Amino acid sequence: MADQISFPVAHLGSHLLFGSFKNTLISRDIVYQNQMLNDGLLQRYWMAGGILLKNTPRETSSFMAAAGLNSDFADLGPKDWNSEWIYTHAIQFTPRFRAGLGLDMQQFSGRFFRGQILDYFVFYPLIFIDWRLMQNTKFIWDADYLELRQFVGNKLALTAGLRFNLEFFALKNDASYAYQSTGAEAGAQYSLGQHFYLRLKYKELLIGREMMIAPHDQALHQTWIHSGRSIRLNLAYGM
Repeated sequence: MADQISFPVAHLGSHLLFGSFKNTLISRDIVYQNQMLNDGLLQRYWMAGGILLKNTPRETSSFMAAAGLNSDFADLGPKDWNSEWIYTHAIQFTPRFRAGLGLDMQQFSGRFFRGQILDYFVFYPLIFIDWRLMQNTKFIWDADYLELRQFVGNKLALTAGLRFNLEFFALKNDASYAYQSTGAEAGAQYSLGQHFYLRLKYKELLIGREMMIAPHDQALHQTWIHSGRSIRLNLAYGM
């Protein structure tokens, strides 16, 4: 189960300050060598604040900083917290084509050297494309997913594309768990009016991997996953 809300905060001169909050709850047992590593639900809470640096009909750019808590809440410590910094810049090249680039830096804490808690940083390039190929066909690449949308009438759009997922959770007794996947998606989006959308997506896993650090263990254990599927139903609001 997941939800997200973004909201304006104030104006700083000609710049808009905004905030964003999202959380994810996952009911899953993380098992390694017949030992359950987590204690209850995997929970993610993420709070961000940002500034819209430029906002014109042709260009937009923004910077955002966030703090996150990714944990099973068994024993909170340095490994349960993470931070994230994001910069994006987009240009409207033609009325039908908009593109942009960005950089996402995430900081986690991990016990990788002689039992000490050390920080490590992961950088992700971001790509944004909004391209209306034909009157009723649009190609979207929004950071971690890309899809082709075929509009049928004014309210319904059929979708097909790819999605990348990354999750990290600190567990009890200084254990930790991370999951990466790339999957193919197909689904539909229906406009309910007043900027509300109902989305149904089916995902077929193409490749993925799980990474675990067991309690009192400094080694990283990795398992590749080659199959899996999920169905996601969500209600979205967008301007």
